[in-house]
Amino acid sequence: MAVISGIYLLVTLYYNLDVFEEFGRAFSAFLHVVEPYEGDEVIPVLVLLGFGYVGDLLRQRRQVRYEQEISAQRLAATQVMMGSVQDVVNNFLNNMQLFRFEAERTGALGGADLQHFDDLIAQTARKLKEIEAKQS
Repeated sequence: MAVISGIYLLVTLYYNLDVFEEFGRAFSAFLHVVEPYEGDEVIPVLVLLGFGYVGDLLRQRRQVRYEQEISAQRLAATQVMMGSVQDVVNNFLNNMQLFRFEAERTGALGGADLQHFDDLIAQTARKLKEIEAKQS
């Protein structure tokens, strides 16, 4: 910023210019050109429309960031819940295996029933591993 100020100072001193005065003259000339068309009444409206448009863009960006944050929080909550559900199902499968060992020891279930029981446990364990792989 200091470099730009220094350059401005050197240019204005060397050429004996006042940039703001020149800008004022140019703007005044522009207003005289558009005055017959009543353009000077349109300029404030265009400026206000520009401010409104920029305000809408800023509000929209803020809304998008807020929605992304909410979405990220929902995803995190869902992942935590899925981990809890997987823990519950794994505990259930472990208990079912204990139940199976007890049924095999006492002879409460036949060979086909025990095989079906093992197949169900293996199928459920495989599905849990697939879900865990998808989450990673």
